Amino acid sequence: MRVDERLIERSFGELELTADENYEQVWAADRTDPAHERWGVESAATILGRLAALLRDLDAIDGTGSFVLCTHGDVASVLLCAASGLALSQHREVGTMGNGELRAIADRDIGRAIPTIPHGVL
Repeated sequence: MRVDERLIERSFGELELTADENYEQVWAADRTDPAHERWGVESAATILGRLAALLRDLDAIDGTGSFVLCTHGDVASVLLCAASGLALSQHREVGTMGNGELRAIADRDIGRAIPTIPHGVL
């Protein structure tokens, strides 16, 4: 088991730990611009960048292995969205995950996720 900081929850900037309605504002902004950083939040595009770097590192460690990644809501939804070939603006539409829920992502899905990183994010 390893701890990797790239799996930490999304930073919600000045909205961190505030009312749930504020998170809804962030997600609404994500739908129009997944690279936005309003309120000092970490953009969905930046999240995908750190996930792509992690996936590349894992592939370098063992390109044939399987890995279990444990993360938080928005980070998981960004990865699932990209692996599904959807635009990052749709990351909230992939469905919320329950606590401890597992979802499989195959190598072919991960290969789709990495190329969707906007230019200049990494």
